[in-house]
Amino acid sequence: MAGIGSYKLVKLYEYVVAVNTSGNNVEVEQYRFRTFAEVKNNSGSLGSDHGHNSLSNEKTFKIKYRPDWSIGTKWKIKYFGKMYGIKSIERINEGRFNWLIRAEG
Repeated sequence: MAGIGSYKLVKLYEYVVAVNTSGNNVEVEQYRFRTFAEVKNNSGSLGSDHGHNSLSNEKTFKIKYRPDWSIGTKWKIKYFGKMYGIKSIERINEGRFNWLIRAEG
C-alpha cells in the first residue's frame, strides 16, 4: 500500500489541447504533480443515461495547498489506477490540508 499512515499517493493530470502530426487539435493528458492526500469515499450511485446503466463513485481528496499549483476542473486525479474528474475545489483551514477536492470517477 502506498502512503504514509492514512495518506495515499495521488497523481494530478491536466488535460491540454495539443496539435498532432496531422495538424488537428487533440486533447492530451499531461502528468503534472504527485502528492499524498487523505482520501474518503463519499458515495456511489447507479444511474441511467440514454438507456445505458452507469455507476458513479465520488471521493473526497484533502491535499496540502501549494501556491505554485493552479488546479482547476480540467484536471484529473489518478488514485489506485482509476481517473477521477474534479467536480469542485474548496479552500479549507486545517493544519495539514488546505484544499478539499471532490472528484467523481
